Amino acid sequence: HSRKEPGRKALLLLLARAHGHRDHRRAAHDLERSLGHVPSRKHILDATISAKAGKTKEVKSPPLNSRDKSTRPTVTQVTATIRRLEAANRRLRQRIAENTRIKRSTIAKALADPVDDYLEAQAGREEFRQSLHRKDLERRAGEQNRAQAELQKILRNR
Repeated sequence: HSRKEPGRKALLLLLARAHGHRDHRRAAHDLERSLGHVPSRKHILDATISAKAGKTKEVKSPPLNSRDKSTRPTVTQVTATIRRLEAANRRLRQRIAENTRIKRSTIAKALADPVDDYLEAQAGREEFRQSLHRKDLERRAGEQNRAQAELQKILRNR
């Protein structure tokens, strides 16, 4: 959803307030128990509206060990939740990695004076090219000298 709309936590806080406490996690848990699945933002809003109208009393969660089978989330729901969390986690990690990559490169750019670096690199490349050229010339000269020597030898031995 867009930034303009309140997030789940804000809505859960409103719901908790409507029930007369301030614990958004408890509100989430109780709503999930009464619905039997993870509440969406719309569910939270609806619950808040009806709580304000005094229609619903808060579902009190029994202690965790005395859960009756009917309200426990199904295996499918649990796996779905896990998958969703994993996906969110993955997306978050990607974003973080992306940001650190961007930061690193910007820092590197900021630290290095780009003009100097560029010129230095150019000079380095030029030097490298010249050294290659020199080596090439030397090699060719060597070959030529050898060829000449061979020729001389052949001519002498005739």
